Amino acid sequence: APYGAPKYVTVGGGTQNYTCGTDGKYASVGAVAQLFDLSCIVFTDTFLEVQDLLIEVILEAPLSSRTYDEQTLPFLADHYFVQNPVTGVGISPKFDFTATVGDFVVGKSEVSTPAPTGPQDVNWLKLSNIEGGLSQLVFRTDTRRGQPPASCTYGSDTDLQVPYAAKYCKSFATSLRILLTMLIGFF
Repeated sequence: APYGAPKYVTVGGGTQNYTCGTDGKYASVGAVAQLFDLSCIVFTDTFLEVQDLLIEVILEAPLSSRTYDEQTLPFLADHYFVQNPVTGVGISPKFDFTATVGDFVVGKSEVSTPAPTGPQDVNWLKLSNIEGGLSQLVFRTDTRRGQPPASCTYGSDTDLQVPYAAKYCKSFATSLRILLTMLIGFF
């Protein structure tokens, strides 16, 4: 159904990953995150701040020792980057729900806008499907952190993992306007 309600509303926590380029700037080499189901808290005050709570947990615990309360927010998917399946060039974000619902989506960026919360937070995105049957669109909003430093020294600075949290919505809606109309007051 092209105008259906969102299929999944999740919060993701993990790292945005970067490498130092010859131009002295960090370049994205993808992200790695776990996505948790928000369907049980959409109509609560916690929904409005869940990304803030998750980034606090991520910043307090080393990457290797993180645990999440599955009773509060059930695990739904892994998010990571793969080689672009259409062109074979570059990388594309994959939202891998195969372990929980048997499907996935690989997306390409359609719209990228700076986070309204400040330059420390990664951009909000609208992604469209290039592979998989999970959804036609993926929206990333309410981002917290994830941006690298403004510059680096090529050859000296190592690859960088920057913790981040964000809300993700997977939808068959055909536009952000339609989606926001359905979710008015929640994003």
